[in-house]
Amino acid sequence: KGAVADCFMKHGIPSVDTDAVYRELTARGSSLLRELADAFGSDILTEEGDLNRKRLAQVVFSDSEKHKLLNSITHKKILQEAEVRFKRYADEGIPAAICDAPLLFESGFYKKCDVIIAVTAPTERRIARLVKRDGISEEAARQRISSQLSDEYLTEHSDHVIVNDGDVSQLQMQINKLVNIILK
Repeated sequence: KGAVADCFMKHGIPSVDTDAVYRELTARGSSLLRELADAFGSDILTEEGDLNRKRLAQVVFSDSEKHKLLNSITHKKILQEAEVRFKRYADEGIPAAICDAPLLFESGFYKKCDVIIAVTAPTERRIARLVKRDGISEEAARQRISSQLSDEYLTEHSDHVIVNDGDVSQLQMQINKLVNIILK
C-alpha cells in the first residue's frame, strides 16, 4: 500500500488498489493472463508463466492502439472486482472507502465515485516511484507518465486534490481535512 492509502486507513477508511487487483487477476494461469498473451504475444510472459510487466509495458506504451487494446481487455475485469470489494466494505458497515485507481477517468470508474480526490506529485518523484516499484528505466517511466492524464486535467475534474510530495506530515494533514469532509 502507498502512503495515501495508509493515511486514510488510520481513519478506518480502507482502499481498493486497482493495481493490486490487476496483479491478482493476472496471476499465473489466470484467464486474463491468457487473454493478454493472446493479444500481445507469449513474450509478455516469463519462462515460469508469470506476467512480465516490464515487457508488456514496452509493447503497449510505445503504441497507442495496443495501449487502447490493453485497456479494453483489462478495465472491465478490474472494475468488476473492485466493485465486489467495495460492496463487501459497504456490507460490513464501513461508511467510506477509497479507490486507488491511476486510470480512474480513462476506465470510466469515476462515474461510480461519490467524491473524486486527485493525488498529484512532482514529476521527478513519480518517475522515481515507478522505477523503484516496477523495475523499469527512467525513460520507460517518463514514457508511461506521458501517456497519462496531466495534473491539470486531474485537478480540473476532481473535487479535491492531494499533493504527495513526500512530506508525510503534510500528506496526513491534507487527508485529515478531507476525512472530515467525506465522513460528514
